[in-house]
This record gives sequence, structure tokens and C-alpha cells, in this order.
Amino acid sequence: MKKQNMLNLLLIIIFSSFTSIVGIIEIQASFDKLRETPQILSTTSQQEIEKILIDQLPYKRQLRDVYSLLLRAQGKAEARDFYITKTEDGYLQQANYFAESNPNIKKYAKQLEKMTKTLNDTTFLYVGSSGKYIHGVSKIRPGYPTNDVALQNLDELFLELSYRQINTLDLRKTVPEERDTYQEYYYKTHSIWTDVAAFQATIQIMDELQKKNSIFNYDKKYALSSNYRKDVYSKKMVGDQLRSTGIFFTTVDDLELFVPNFPVNLTYKDVSKNVTRQGDYYQTVINPVEYARKDTTYFNASTIYFGSELRHLKLINNQIETGGKIVLLTDNYFLSIAKYLALMNKEVEVIVTENETSKTIEKLIENEEFDAVVVATQSTSIQDSFYNFYK
Repeated sequence: MKKQNMLNLLLIIIFSSFTSIVGIIEIQASFDKLRETPQILSTTSQQEIEKILIDQLPYKRQLRDVYSLLLRAQGKAEARDFYITKTEDGYLQQANYFAESNPNIKKYAKQLEKMTKTLNDTTFLYVGSSGKYIHGVSKIRPGYPTNDVALQNLDELFLELSYRQINTLDLRKTVPEERDTYQEYYYKTHSIWTDVAAFQATIQIMDELQKKNSIFNYDKKYALSSNYRKDVYSKKMVGDQLRSTGIFFTTVDDLELFVPNFPVNLTYKDVSKNVTRQGDYYQTVINPVEYARKDTTYFNASTIYFGSELRHLKLINNQIETGGKIVLLTDNYFLSIAKYLALMNKEVEVIVTENETSKTIEKLIENEEFDAVVVATQSTSIQDSFYNFYK
């Protein structure tokens, strides 16, 4: 009965707000009307409605959008029972509730060490980044949850790898000062960094690799920002965090693609789906299915690059005769560096580890000849689902 009452409340909101969702003027009118009403959303009812929104199909997304309108009208800065919160400057942050509460850092370090012992002359590099939450930079509201535990896990992993004399790169120390670049490096609505941030991270990785192996002495023109342009699609991108809360919870982002101004000829292969395409940057790097929606609706930021449900892909640079061959074991956060690595190397093979089997990963590492193996994660990926290899 209680759940039915909450559903009835939702239906009232949906019908009374239906005309308000079709335009900016109507949305603002709904805000004004809701602000005039008594506080009708208690903490208990908020949690119950959110459970309905998670389970209610086939209109889950539409229900969330309407519900986010109500949250925003009442000045709420939290959604999904504080799983996602809004910072003082409108950025969405995700609490780390579903990560390993006490991950076995030493075990993960041993797994990486076991991998390095199979590589012979192949260069190994572990790359770590904080992710979207940066202590002292992200403007978290007082009393709201943070991801400091995840940052501590990253610190511990770096210490363990250093103890085992494994090559590492801590991007928190090598990228430009994030206090000055945060707005350029992170979207308000997406958990994954922007193209500009991915580009800067790629340069740091390549500079570190060339210290270990001369084959990675790439042409420096690929590292010059002046050789790239920003293709901006205004208010067209809804990040994964905003999709989770509903699109009115905060403002929609501009999608900014950092695209080379020089000729590009790549071959993209989705190994797991047996899909191949060849051509310039937009024909290979950008997901053609997602890009086709650019004139009609929002982009899905999680699938704008390469394709959806990615497990195992390969990028081949058809314009250079020599260059490095890299395998990148990564999470979704670091997936976007693959396209810039491909501009600076002969071949980049990518596995999103949490989507692939340990057998496939270990067979690839041991049977193929690579110049470098790069393992790259953000802090929240330090958990069993990522380290599913060399157990």
C-alpha cells in the first residue's frame, strides 16, 4: 500500500509536469510552482520513490527525468540515497559505496608482479589516477560522502608496486595542476574525464615509455595542442551520472571532442564482435551509431567512442611504418586514451579487464609480442572486478 501511494504520487507529478518537460519556459514554470508548494518529499518517501524508479520498467528513464525535476525544484543536492551528490559548483560526484570496502592491495600488487615476470623484454608500466573526485579540489558540500578511501587505496597500491620495483606513473603528480584545469578536465555529468585530460595523460604515458624503450620516441607534433582542435556540440551530452539521476538534476554538458587537425588513417577492430572499420578520426574513433544521433537528441557519453559494451579492441595506425606496439589493460575511465596512443604508435590493443576473461587476458600477454604492457586505472577501480587476471 505504501509503495502504491508513492507510485500514485509519481503519476500525479508526471501528469502535472508533462507539458513542462517539452520546453525551457514550461520547466521554469514547474520550478516556480513546486517551490510554492509545501515540502512534500520527506527523506523516507525520497528513498521509496527512488526504489520505484530503479525497478519501474519500461519507463525508468522518463520517471527519473521527472523525479529529477522535483529534486532540483526543491534544491536537493543528493539523489539515489546519497549515491550521487551535487557539488557546490554543480558537478556530480559518485560515492564509492559499491567498491571493495577493504580491497586486498597486496594481492593486486602480487598479481601485477606475476604478470611482469612473463614479459621478458617487454616494458611494463602501471598508471594510476585519482578519477573525478580530487581531495581539496572537488567542492563537496559539508557532510556529504567523499571518495577519500579510494585515494588511499591508490596510494597503498603505488607503495606496494614500488616495493616490488615495478614501473609506475602517478598522474596526480605529473599532469598540470588540477586546481587550475578541473573544469577543462572533467564534465559536470560524467564520471570519465574529458578529451583534453585524456590527451595530457597520453603524453605523460608516452614520455615515461620512451625513457624505457627507444621505440617509443614518437614524433612530437602529436603532442602539440596546437595541432588539435575542439569540436564542440553544445548541450548535447548527458553523462552516465546524470542518466542515473535524471537529466534535470544539474545542467547538461557540452560534448567537446579534441580532434587532430592532421591527416589520420586508422583501422579499428572490435575483436570480440568481429567489427572492422578504416578511415579518418571520425570514421574510426567515434562510434558511428552514436554520432548519427547528433542532430536529434543527446549523445550517450559512455558509448561515443568506438562502440558499446567494449571488451577487446585494436587500433592500427596505417600512416607510420615503425613505432611501438602496446597492449592497454584498462577500466572505462582510461579507455579514451587509446585513440591518442594510436596516433603516436603503430598498434594499440585494448582490453577492458572487468568485461573480459582472465584466460583471454593472460593468453594475449603471453602469446603476443608487445613492446609495452600498460595497466591503467582510476582509484575506484582498485577492486576484484578489475584485477581478474594472474590470480
